[in-house]
Amino acid sequence: MTLLIEITMNHIKNFRTYIAITRGVFLFFFSISASLFAQTSIPDSLITSYLQQHNNFQTSADVSGNYTLDLNVEAIIRHIQHTGDTTYLGAVDRFFSLRNFQFSKAVPYEKSPFCDVYFAYFQLKKDSSFVVPYINESRRMMRNLVRTPEGAICIRHGEGDYMLIDYVQDYIARMAKTGWLTGDTLFYREAVNQLKLYRSILQYPDSKLYSQGRGWLEDKNQISPSAW
Repeated sequence: MTLLIEITMNHIKNFRTYIAITRGVFLFFFSISASLFAQTSIPDSLITSYLQQHNNFQTSADVSGNYTLDLNVEAIIRHIQHTGDTTYLGAVDRFFSLRNFQFSKAVPYEKSPFCDVYFAYFQLKKDSSFVVPYINESRRMMRNLVRTPEGAICIRHGEGDYMLIDYVQDYIARMAKTGWLTGDTLFYREAVNQLKLYRSILQYPDSKLYSQGRGWLEDKNQISPSAW
């Protein structure tokens, strides 16, 4: 959990992004406690406010955005799952309908970085036609990603490929999910291996904190000078 929080916080680049991510993370964790303590007023207020800001997902423009939008929609899905409250299910369904999402068609992994809102929707709706395309896309991701000489996966950014701790958290989560879907330990081994590689390359030995990545500086072999 500590590593996940570190990974998430690194990608915060401005105050607006901070607010979007904080809202999503807070809503996700509060929804869990709400199911235990029946305190739903705060998450309801957050969700209502967020949906109003996005016109309750009425048009295609309302569902167009970057990963921060997907993170918040995933948080709403988790709220529905943990509380059983379907008040916001219509808005969630419209979100995916306006994106022309079909369970039977794979969403390219390149279009969903840093989170997996489509998998969350699959878990909510339990449409089994999602499974095979998702597995095939995971295999394509594993096969096509550029890797460092050590074997660590890289994210494509512009014309280059770089190690990025934000990206590996999404990758290892996807590999674990695919392992769960298939029962194939290959995916679990890949997830564990990437975690070990990133730790060996990016973790500072004394503080145990992590660099954000490698390859982003003029010296491509130097890790980025961050510590979190």
